[in-house]
Amino acid sequence: MKEDLLGPGPGFEPGLGDPQARFPEELLPQLAFLLKNNLQEFAKSEEMRHVSELQKRKYLNALKKMAENTDVLRTVLEGRGSKNQTVALRKFVKFLLFEKRLITASAGREVLKKLKVPRSKPVLSFYTDKDIISLLKKIKNKKAKLLLRLAIESGLRRSHIVEAFNKIALGKYELHGDIAIVFLNKTSSTKRAFVCFCSKILAEEIKRLRQKVSIHSAAKLTIKHKVQWNKIRKWHATTLLSLGVPSEVVDFLEGRVPRTILAQHYLNLLTLAKKYYPRFINYVAQHIYSHLQQ
Repeated sequence: MKEDLLGPGPGFEPGLGDPQARFPEELLPQLAFLLKNNLQEFAKSEEMRHVSELQKRKYLNALKKMAENTDVLRTVLEGRGSKNQTVALRKFVKFLLFEKRLITASAGREVLKKLKVPRSKPVLSFYTDKDIISLLKKIKNKKAKLLLRLAIESGLRRSHIVEAFNKIALGKYELHGDIAIVFLNKTSSTKRAFVCFCSKILAEEIKRLRQKVSIHSAAKLTIKHKVQWNKIRKWHATTLLSLGVPSEVVDFLEGRVPRTILAQHYLNLLTLAKKYYPRFINYVAQHIYSHLQQ
């Protein structure tokens, strides 16, 4: 078994040059064997270091099913798996290739060519002010509402909102006038987050609550109230731009600035964010929160 994977034989190579080719049947048990015997170590690997706990469980569950059922594994390798399955297997193959060195470089490259991640569809629609108000009115639980308000005010991704919320609950933020800033510095992940801006009022409410939230709390909002976090981000960005906030500041606030640019202009972007963000806080107070009292 090991000879096929490590060479000098063909490894995973036969038939893989053609993206439409079936994965060699005789190699499926070998890959399944590697899955079964390396999943625990993979969960703690460098490849998984920046993956959230919730996403990590999803990846591991997907890989366990592939290890137990070669039909599922074959489906993914032939390009017919879900995005979650494909990304999970890509990460595992990279782990085998670069950290464990259990497969040859040529074999690893060929497998990765097969595992093309489906592109996410762009968000063509976004929430209006009325939609945001409606979401806030529907949610009665205080902690859940505070979490949603932090999403609205920060424009961050769901996992980063949870992390920022928990830091605020512990008082780990700085005040600049009416603005509260949490420094996240998630710069090594593909999904970055540098800072979390929100109103001083919101930060103090979260701190007074003295309760942390989990990624599951955010997931419940998604399921129970059909909160679409990417639409909130889109609304947040669109609103900022409509208020005259420069696009590079919007990207900085939402964690989209490339690392190379960030390293050169971090302090300048932070200064500009402090200058322009009060416009947004005033807008939210007048056009969103004022309707919640009615």
